[in-house]
Amino acid sequence: MKISLNVYVSVLFIWLLYGCNAGKTDWDGKRIEQPDLNADPVLIESAAQLAWLASPEGDLQKNYLLTTDIDLNPGVKFERNGTFMPEDKELNVWMPIGYATGRPWKGRFDGGGHRIAGLYNGNFPEGGLFYCIGAQDSYGEVKNLTIESGVITKKRDLHIGTFGVYNFGLIENCVNKARVNGSYFVGGICGENRGEIRNCRNEGWIWGRESGAGGMCGRNFNLIRNCVNDAMIFCSNNAGGICGVNEAVITDCDNDGRIEGYATVGGICGTSTYLLENCINRDTVFGEKAAVGGIFGFGGGKMLHCSNEGVVAGKGIQVGGILGTSGNNNAYFIGCSNRGQIYGDKMVGGICGDGGTIYIACYNTGDIQANRSVGGLSGDCVNGVFYACYSVGDVVGGEYVYGIVGQTGGLVRATYVLATGVYGSDQDIARLQNGPAVLLEDVFECNARIDEMNAAIEEWNLGETEAIQDRFRYASSSPQKCVYRYKKDEESGNSGLPVVYKPDLGQ
Repeated sequence: MKISLNVYVSVLFIWLLYGCNAGKTDWDGKRIEQPDLNADPVLIESAAQLAWLASPEGDLQKNYLLTTDIDLNPGVKFERNGTFMPEDKELNVWMPIGYATGRPWKGRFDGGGHRIAGLYNGNFPEGGLFYCIGAQDSYGEVKNLTIESGVITKKRDLHIGTFGVYNFGLIENCVNKARVNGSYFVGGICGENRGEIRNCRNEGWIWGRESGAGGMCGRNFNLIRNCVNDAMIFCSNNAGGICGVNEAVITDCDNDGRIEGYATVGGICGTSTYLLENCINRDTVFGEKAAVGGIFGFGGGKMLHCSNEGVVAGKGIQVGGILGTSGNNNAYFIGCSNRGQIYGDKMVGGICGDGGTIYIACYNTGDIQANRSVGGLSGDCVNGVFYACYSVGDVVGGEYVYGIVGQTGGLVRATYVLATGVYGSDQDIARLQNGPAVLLEDVFECNARIDEMNAAIEEWNLGETEAIQDRFRYASSSPQKCVYRYKKDEESGNSGLPVVYKPDLGQ
């Protein structure tokens, strides 16, 4: 985090040029005032005293308490889209705390529930109230603070966020309402998180030119929990309501804002490779190309009890209620659900568009529509395992339309489909290729309406896939019972599999 000697000397000259005396009136962008450093915590009572903390003289290791609301650009109204009035006014530029010395913030800053308005970095190379909160070998903390308005921009390079460019410490109970613009790893709270973000909220629009934008951070390497995004986020790649790229843990987070991008777009994360738990998306997620998901667009790891309630739409491939595509990653879905409408071109599913490894106790109640390869749970899942899952939404497509999964060579067990409509030129329960078969107790009428599927699933390997698969293809004209079926009320008739009854679908 060190900066060059020339930059340090230049910054020091600016602060010395404008002097260190200030009153407690509105800040003019120049004045600084040293607070009483003998107090604990040190009280910040004006914008000038806050500016002192950002100067080369500022002590970055003490405890501070903000005692009043502060406006860094008085008389200027900032809109959520980044515009401000009056347009011809010269704005005060803020330099992040810690940038002047190249040292991380090691103190504790308590906002006391107050607000800082008018945060603006202009053409300054870094943006944010702080530069680096904590470090790998030290701790820093910022809490109980709202950035009420402003615009911060980083035109190139990595990382930008309103509270900190980098976070190695703790950011807690903070709210951002400022507009943030950047190229890579753009966040409403911080650019890159290697510490903890807890109980925070973003209400400011986030815009990323290249990759990695989220309501909390652009990239996460540690922990984000109990956070909410309630604003629009756009990024070309890796756009997420909470985080652009997640390589660690996100838990108990909600997205209530519209998320848009070209590829790898998700309600919670654009990409995730580790753990997402108890997260909910409630707003629209839209992607132009590929990998669009209600929770995350691309990746793997574990998804525990996550749910999507918003519309998920993509013009291209790999669209899912929870995950767009897992690629070559292992993806485990446990207790996940989709209630939103899902739209895409091909490889579209209620839980996952393409891929996934294990699906346990997952369900879909949303309607799904695609042109090709669409399933109630997954559009295309070559080696997936489905256990105790069900789908009840309409599944509509041009061809390869399936009540459960578009294609799998894996295992489908104790899984139900009760779709009011499965429509397409090639319809079935599941498209099985050299894998276990789905055996049905009763298959009624349908174009293809599936009224009941029992728990009996055979586990042998289909050596002659097409021949055996045809035995279990339901009729589209009249009610018909499957010749090769198991009795759902007898374990002996289920090859030793436990009896699993049809779940209560609330209908």
